[in-house]
Amino acid sequence: MAIVKYRNQSGILYAYNQTSEWDPVRKQSRSKRTLLGRVDEETGEIIKTSGKRGRKPKDTASEHTNQSKDKDYEVLYNAASSRIKELESELLVLSSENNSLNNKGSVTKRMGSMA
Repeated sequence: MAIVKYRNQSGILYAYNQTSEWDPVRKQSRSKRTLLGRVDEETGEIIKTSGKRGRKPKDTASEHTNQSKDKDYEVLYNAASSRIKELESELLVLSSENNSLNNKGSVTKRMGSMA
């Protein structure tokens, strides 16, 4: 029994338990591997994995109840509307400042063309 580490095509390091068994029919040694888990490259410890491919299925029932508990839409609406009012007032201040700077710029352009 030996623990062997292999890096797959995406660069993830996995650890396997590898044993050799004699095949009497073919009269050859055959190696058997079982997945132990993913290897954390910083610490070197083996993190156990399920061994199944792909993403884990979502638990939709608990996820749905958590979303409804976490969101109080009235509170979210009030916070968003107050933020919109703040941004609108800031926009008015900035647009009036922009207009005054544009007016000053046009005056200096006229002064520069007269000279």
